[in-house]
Amino acid sequence: LCILCSVSVFMAEVYLQQGHVNATAVQSTLYDVCDSLPAALRYTCEAFVYFQSPRIINEMLAGADPTAGACVHAPAQPLV
Repeated sequence: LCILCSVSVFMAEVYLQQGHVNATAVQSTLYDVCDSLPAALRYTCEAFVYFQSPRIINEMLAGADPTAGACVHAPAQPLV
């Protein structure tokens, strides 16, 4: 899950740096990333985006450093 979180944070950071400040649009982009994954990982990715991305995106919009612990707070979820 750490890799999934890191990739999500990276993608959100890139999207936000491009001037997009709508959390829903960023979350939608992360779902697009999930759609590109193999079926075995897609559900885990979508669950992560659903449950964790709002908090991570809001922290980033508030000016938090995305590399300073965003993924530390994400609870581990089993791969299905």
